[in-house]
Amino acid sequence: MPDNIKLQILPTGTMHADLTWLLLDPSRVMASRAEKNRPSQWVGVPTHCVFIDHPEGKLLWDSGVPRDWETRWAPTGLQEYFPVDEVTEDQWLD
Repeated sequence: MPDNIKLQILPTGTMHADLTWLLLDPSRVMASRAEKNRPSQWVGVPTHCVFIDHPEGKLLWDSGVPRDWETRWAPTGLQEYFPVDEVTEDQWLD
């Protein structure tokens, strides 16, 4: 990789989820935000985006979670399984 390519990982907060979602283990019963006390492993999942400064241009890969994640995800129900509950104001990429 050429020395003049710069890569920066930008933290965009933390969501929480039942570890089962990430491991795809069908033997585990998944918990939701309303059921945090259900036997499960409710874990923090860091979110991020990657900024690449390349001699031929700049690239933003992914942009983290949108500020309106809860309403945007509502039609799918994912806001109940992946609440984004640890984000500082400067981590939003509007």
